[in-house]
Amino acid sequence: MDKVIINPIEKNSKYKLIELENRYFVIDLNRNKLTFLFPLLNYFTRQKLIEISEEELHYIKESNLSKERVKKSELFASLGTGIGIFLAFLTKSVIDYMDFSTNFLLNIIIVLITIASLIIIKGLVNRNKEKKIGIDLSEYKYKCFIYPDKRTMIKNILLNIFFSFLFIATTIGTLPLKESSYLFIFGIIVLLSFILFQNGILYNYYKTEGMRGRLIRNNK
Repeated sequence: MDKVIINPIEKNSKYKLIELENRYFVIDLNRNKLTFLFPLLNYFTRQKLIEISEEELHYIKESNLSKERVKKSELFASLGTGIGIFLAFLTKSVIDYMDFSTNFLLNIIIVLITIASLIIIKGLVNRNKEKKIGIDLSEYKYKCFIYPDKRTMIKNILLNIFFSFLFIATTIGTLPLKESSYLFIFGIIVLLSFILFQNGILYNYYKTEGMRGRLIRNNK
């Protein structure tokens, strides 16, 4: 395994800039239908390395987020989650009014609409990020596995398993209910959103070292 430098691109979680042997490549984390729906597969499938020139490199703005700034953001996010849970307990009487009568068929329709809506939203976001990159990324010469540091990789795998389990359990548990709540729908939205948009944290928000597998040349 050889080391590579993985650079985030400013406000564009769809792509990463890879420094390899004094050359620059771009990888697309939503490059096919599978990685679009299941971003974690980026660790287990070969990335298409799209080489860019020095001139094209000027079109791409690398993110200037530091490791320290990211840690502070994660701390504030954790505090916000804790405050949200605390407020939920304080407003339990309000939450009781969010219940509504339903049935098995209606629950299936609600779940399908929720899933379809989030996939459509991700498609629109994905298309917008394609426009922002500003260069042609249709041709690639090499393929290889690209991994972040071990800590980041293990963390993302565990998070994906955890959120996937909660999503499946919440969805299955919601279907037979005759008295449901808007909170269940909100929970499904939050859990599925994390799974669909996990590509944003697969390789960190800041410049970092990673590892790559053997380069395979595209013969097309």
